[in-house]
Amino acid sequence: MFAALDGECADVDIDTRRREHTRNIELDAPPVLTSEGEVVRGQTESEPPSENALVGTGVSPGVVEGVARVIRDPKTATVERGEILVAPLTDPGWTPLFLNAAGLVSEVGGAVSHGALVAREYGLPAVVSVSDATRRIRTGQRIRIDGTHGTVELLTEDPKTSDEERAERHETNSAERP
Repeated sequence: MFAALDGECADVDIDTRRREHTRNIELDAPPVLTSEGEVVRGQTESEPPSENALVGTGVSPGVVEGVARVIRDPKTATVERGEILVAPLTDPGWTPLFLNAAGLVSEVGGAVSHGALVAREYGLPAVVSVSDATRRIRTGQRIRIDGTHGTVELLTEDPKTSDEERAERHETNSAERP
């Protein structure tokens, strides 16, 4: 890098770096690593969660129930008042989405992560380090988050599955009628 700053040709293989970047972008990084390389996973301190619960790390206390809004890119997304923001991660670019949110679920983070700090500042219950949250929770699905104990309970089935099942039942009932 210093050679490039001095105007000399840096010995960098751009194609190699691009291929490496493409491979790395597909990797799922663990939510939290200690300095010794140990992966830290959230655990509840109370009774074990139900079958329909996801476990993470509670970083902002409180319990809230509402409709999930899964967002992967904050640039063009909106959160309606009272929805629970579900995201792969958060950084300062996500802050405007917290204004209407009733709570936060994030796949990545810890007690001093951006999402945790903003959630505490806004008084929103938050659970972070929830593995595969953006894949397991769907927009429109009703969930309950407990930011004290680090649990996310799925209260309703996947809205898409629900619609598909209703359509199948309707088709079956229509076919059975004379």
